[in-house]
Amino acid sequence: MKRHKALIVLSRDHQKGLMIAQLLKEDARPYKGLPTDLPGKMNYAKETFHSDLSKHFEDEEKILFPFVKGKDLNCDKLIDELLDEHHSLSTNILNLKES
Repeated sequence: MKRHKALIVLSRDHQKGLMIAQLLKEDARPYKGLPTDLPGKMNYAKETFHSDLSKHFEDEEKILFPFVKGKDLNCDKLIDELLDEHHSLSTNILNLKES
């Protein structure tokens, strides 16, 4: 299924989130142009979260989720799971320490 034009930006943000997840894995392969040391990876994750992903979460929570919520019980359950994941991811990124 082709995504709607309005969802393209959100989709690209998901790519950034996936890149952070891959980068922070213990056995992550090096990615061209991205940090390879742990402090650099953590700083990159925090900077990307603050510059892109926190706005992404806000957009989903204030625009997309309310638009979809209440139309289908299964979607409502998924939205609740996503809200929990947003909270967990935000907390984990904000708690990254350099030590």
